Amino acid sequence: MRTKIIATIGPASENMEILRKMIHNGMTIARINTKHGNTKQYEKIINNIRKIGKCKIMIDIKNMEIIDWINTQKIDYVAIAFADSVNKIKKISKKLDQKSIKIVSKIENKKAVLNVDNIMKVSDGVMVARGDLGKNVAFEKVPIIQKIIMKKAAKKKKFDITA
Repeated sequence: MRTKIIATIGPASENMEILRKMIHNGMTIARINTKHGNTKQYEKIINNIRKIGKCKIMIDIKNMEIIDWINTQKIDYVAIAFADSVNKIKKISKKLDQKSIKIVSKIENKKAVLNVDNIMKVSDGVMVARGDLGKNVAFEKVPIIQKIIMKKAAKKKKFDITA
């Protein structure tokens, strides 16, 4: 098992000096949430990370809105928010030009939990997004669901992320 540290990059951490410190202190994957910001800002972050090196890049998307732009970048992971159907995941995967991009399906609602076995079949890994999941299922069930999903991922040789 290789533990990785994923850090979300935002306005307070997007400059070169801060990114360099984050990588030096263990960040192995930089997560860019497309819910906030714009492509110009994302490109600046990506370019800075690529200049520093030794860090992979994850773009977090909700739908198809930024797929064309992603295809112009060198991205390692695409995290699909509210990935509760195989069709949604397949549709996004097919639009990606770079087949080396790993697909991370974010488990954030009851439908995704119930469909997690099928979701794992079309994903490279899964992310248990505890915050949103806790809003969509009984909060006290989140740790149990997380543990079940992690075991399933290990059994299927998929990576798992807890957020």
